[in-house]
Amino acid sequence: MRNILTFEDRYADVTQVRLEENFRSSEGVVAVARDFIRQIVRRLPKEMKATNAQDYEPGDITALPFDSPEDEARHIASTCQALRGVAIREGGESRGISWSDMAILLRCVRRDGSAITAALDAAGVPYDTGPEISR
Repeated sequence: MRNILTFEDRYADVTQVRLEENFRSSEGVVAVARDFIRQIVRRLPKEMKATNAQDYEPGDITALPFDSPEDEARHIASTCQALRGVAIREGGESRGISWSDMAILLRCVRRDGSAITAALDAAGVPYDTGPEISR
């Protein structure tokens, strides 16, 4: 991190180019990420901006604090259970949300997924972690 923060100080004729526009994520994702990143004191000045390239409706994303990884995992599992079967419109047709409509994104399943997979198991929520670990 220090190398990035002091780069301009160590090299002459450096021009900083801030890549602030986010084309991949909706306004909701960018807003949550922006609020999280602002808490980091030692960082390069940068303001993430959504480009509205992705659809967004209020409530599409939320950030929630939890007291432990296990509490978070139980919340994820119960949310999956609650969402299953909720009616949505797709291609002019109405259908219920299925397990395959859901995804839980982790940086590393082996390192970060044990509490979540345990909670999913306890709740009877099926999952597939890919080719490395599969259920």
